[in-house]
Amino acid sequence: MKQGQGKMTYQTGNYYEGNWDSNKRNGHGTMWWVTSNEKYSGNWVDNMQSGFGTHIWLDTSSSNKLLRNRYVGYWSNGLRHGKGTFYYSNGSKYEGDWHENFKHGRGLFTFEDGTAYDGPFEKDRMIERVIALRPESPPLKKGQVEPHSPKTKASLAAKKEVEPNPFKRLLDISDLTEFE
Repeated sequence: MKQGQGKMTYQTGNYYEGNWDSNKRNGHGTMWWVTSNEKYSGNWVDNMQSGFGTHIWLDTSSSNKLLRNRYVGYWSNGLRHGKGTFYYSNGSKYEGDWHENFKHGRGLFTFEDGTAYDGPFEKDRMIERVIALRPESPPLKKGQVEPHSPKTKASLAAKKEVEPNPFKRLLDISDLTEFE
């Protein structure tokens, strides 16, 4: 049985270094998932991230190692749960409450452009976010097409297109546990 301080290297090359109790990761330790270029350093309870810790997802598609997503906060049973801050690789940031891996409760989301939403979240959704509409357009001249006509909807959709989520891959708890 693994007990006390130690290092375990798995067949995949992933490894854990830290405290063990009753053959499980318990106490403070660091897990490196070299196969997916991730690292968690913090508290563990029965092989699960629990308590305070930092999880970093490094972007391997770029030579710039600053491009990464990072969560610093509380965990419960391997899920983000409690107070925490998520730093997105595009510069956005969420600070607030988490419930079972979802932004849930009160939080402040700062967008890449510096604008912010401070309010309630429910399952990752901004509940009270209001997007300002553009001011009303001046009257049309003869031969002009109405901005919302079918002829211009495609061009408007292209202009209003929202940038995609920086996550190419989402994780769930089964991605974070190792089967021995």
